Order: sequence, then C-alpha cells, then structure tokens
Amino acid sequence: MKDLVIETTMSSKGQTVIPKYVRERLEIKQGTKLAWRLTPDGEITVGKVSYPKKQSWIEWLEDIEKLDSSIWEGVDPVEYIRSLRDESEREFS
Repeated sequence: MKDLVIETTMSSKGQTVIPKYVRERLEIKQGTKLAWRLTPDGEITVGKVSYPKKQSWIEWLEDIEKLDSSIWEGVDPVEYIRSLRDESEREFS
C-alpha cells in the first residue's frame, strides 16, 4: 500500500480532526489513546496505542519461564508471588 497523505487543519484550541477513513481503518473511537512521535527533522507519526492482552500471573510467569527456564530452577512461582505480596504488604503497612 502506498503512503496515504490527508491534510487537516488545527483549530485555535490545538485540536485537529482525524479523518473518517483513518478512524475506521485503525478502529479509533472516542477514548482511544494515540501516541505521537516527533523526529528531529520535524516529521510527526501518530499511531494507535495498543496494549498486550491481559494475562493472569500464572500465564505471565509461564511466559517468562519460556524465555529462560533456568531462572525458575528450584523456585515455585506461586510461592514467589506470595513472598512478593508479603514483602510489599510489610513495606506499605
């Protein structure tokens, strides 16, 4: 796909309209977070902020274990999380 350039105008309040085609293509609606990147040469890139899917702690720990299984050698992940919670409760109580 070729680059698509659509011109918009900024209002006196610093607002601009995201063209309908772009909103539909990126599934942008009210409340969607956007990230603005400004390069040293003055180019601006705007993109929709996307977050990774939510995971349970166990899924998260399993994913970490896949990266380097030696990190959890001899460690029970559930007990490890409990110890972190206990430590944080002591710290903030």
